[in-house]
Amino acid sequence: MIQLAHDRESSPAHSAGPWMRAVAGAMFCFFLLLQSTQLVAQATGNSLSRARTVRISAVVQGSLSINVKNIPLRFNLFDPDDPGGKTLVFPVSTTWNVNPQEVRSVELIGYFSDRSRALSSEDGTTVAASDVKGRLNGGAFNCFDQSNVGGPLGGSMRLFSERIDRTNSRRTRTDNLELQVDTVSHPNLSKSIYSGVLILEVRQF
Repeated sequence: MIQLAHDRESSPAHSAGPWMRAVAGAMFCFFLLLQSTQLVAQATGNSLSRARTVRISAVVQGSLSINVKNIPLRFNLFDPDDPGGKTLVFPVSTTWNVNPQEVRSVELIGYFSDRSRALSSEDGTTVAASDVKGRLNGGAFNCFDQSNVGGPLGGSMRLFSERIDRTNSRRTRTDNLELQVDTVSHPNLSKSIYSGVLILEVRQF
């Protein structure tokens, strides 16, 4: 009986039991760790994949500007010593940066705040806006007697209107603005200096 008990205690299968259970437990823990690592990697990959599909868009507000908004005028009429006083010339630069899908045209408007008193002389004589003429770049003269979005009714003039497309949605143009007083229709104007202010306004439509 003593010999049988000794044989049972020294049997290899009996002594290897705890070691095998430890190895199996370690392998199971490693399997769980591997599965967790794969899940984390998959989740991270999905997040990165979603991040790559994000699209960022920005809306840039259009801009319009002009180098001069108020032009002081000083006509020296009927003075033989000042022949240049009958015609005034001003360079005007207009700059815009607009979306051609939203803006159809850009216009420059010139007007006087009071159409009945566009100019006034030192002796109190006044000249109406309809008796002041203007043109761009040597074109035909027109009077400031139009009605536009800017300025009073019958006291303005559209100096230019440029249609907008992809080729000119961002541009700076410089024009020569010439101004005269219609002395032919008003030969009785007194010999004097006539002063006023022409207002320029650029708009988009």
